[in-house]
Amino acid sequence: MRGPTRVPVACREIEHENGVCRSAVERDTAAVAPDVTRFPGHIACDSRSQSEITLPVRNKSGACRAVLDVDSADRDPFDEIEEEFLRCIVTLIYK
Repeated sequence: MRGPTRVPVACREIEHENGVCRSAVERDTAAVAPDVTRFPGHIACDSRSQSEITLPVRNKSGACRAVLDVDSADRDPFDEIEEEFLRCIVTLIYK
């Protein structure tokens, strides 16, 4: 797959109650896993991933159409600044 990702697509559909992505969708907010080994139900997509931040991408009618998922090879690199910038990106997708 060519595009914004440099790793294989991990999950096309996310099972209920599993993973950081599902957590973001169900809570309708950003979900952060500072250490993926400590996140209940984490779906290991890439062995290099040590932490993750995800945000739901909803269309104008509120339906979740995607999840923006950013992984890091470092533990605990994400804070409010990354979340703010990622929210801006998500907002631009369906503006």
